[in-house]
Formats: sequence, structure tokens, C-alpha cells
Amino acid sequence: MWHDGQPVTSADVAFTVGLLQDAAFDGAPELARLWQALTLAVVNDQTFTVTLPEPFAPFLDYTTFGLLPAAPAGHGAGGAVGRGRLQPRRRWGRGRSGLWR
Repeated sequence: MWHDGQPVTSADVAFTVGLLQDAAFDGAPELARLWQALTLAVVNDQTFTVTLPEPFAPFLDYTTFGLLPAAPAGHGAGGAVGRGRLQPRRRWGRGRSGLWR
């Protein structure tokens, strides 16, 4: 579940993988090559398939990355990021940093 109460879906996975497959991806070149070579298909909200061009035993090791939501933040019950219970203190002074209410 995302911070705004929306469920994580296959569309979120497809969106994130799409970013890894983008020609503008500026991460590790070997990571880009791997993700650009495969095909991801959304089956339903909770299922997707990944097809690799050839067998690759360590593939699961490359699936340990964070997901990004396909929908813009703030479109759920919780509102935009930074509007929750933890807000930075308004008074910043000498010797004060990273304080939360």
C-alpha cells in the first residue's frame, strides 16, 4: 500500500520498469541493458509477466529495487507527500536541525 492508501498494483511495477527501460536511464549500463532486453506484460492489477530473451539465473537479484507509483502522488485518501503527521518544525536556529513535531 502506498502512503496515500492506494494499493500497489502491476501498473506501478510496469511504470517503474518503464523508467529502467527508458533510453534516458542514467543508472548502471549493465542494469539498463538487462531491463531494456526484457518484456513486461500486465495481466491484471496484481499479476504481471516478465519474459527474458534467454535464461538468466541471477535475474531475481535484479528485482530488488523500489517501486514508484504510476499515479501522481496525492490522488488518494492521504493527500500529497509531506502533508502527513510528521512536519518539520518551523523554528530553525543555531544548533537545530532535523527536528520533527
